[in-house]
Amino acid sequence: VVMSVAPFNFSWLIPDVICACAWPKRKGHMQFLKEAGVGHVVCLADDMPPHPLEGVTVHTVPVEEFEAPTLDQIDQVMDVCDTAHTQGKAVCIHCRMGRGRTGVMLACYLVKFLGQVPQEAIGNVRFMRPYSVETWEQEFVVKDYWDRVGARR
Repeated sequence: VVMSVAPFNFSWLIPDVICACAWPKRKGHMQFLKEAGVGHVVCLADDMPPHPLEGVTVHTVPVEEFEAPTLDQIDQVMDVCDTAHTQGKAVCIHCRMGRGRTGVMLACYLVKFLGQVPQEAIGNVRFMRPYSVETWEQEFVVKDYWDRVGARR
């Protein structure tokens, strides 16, 4: 029997829809996520893969630590979110600490799915998850992403 334990820095951005955490390196971390309704885990740190667990699909989208993802990488992650929505499953996004790279993806989620403007989205993510979106480059890519998806509204 695997004991279910929350990964470090775990929290829901939107309950039962999208959550985030630091590297879920133990089987108990993945068990916790699965029991919480997570069906998809997005790993932004390819050197820190989550412990594999049946019933949870892992998607690796490698972004260097303290770097900003590309717009195509953000699209990849948003596609995973779309898939999870369709399946009625939650998605969990993680990097090493669950702050910079993870925060960018969470802010982009709010931009795409809730129509928030970049500063509002980043502010909301930082309110829920302090220290999220760590560099100027990471802030700028949220605006670039908004420019991309905002034009489609």
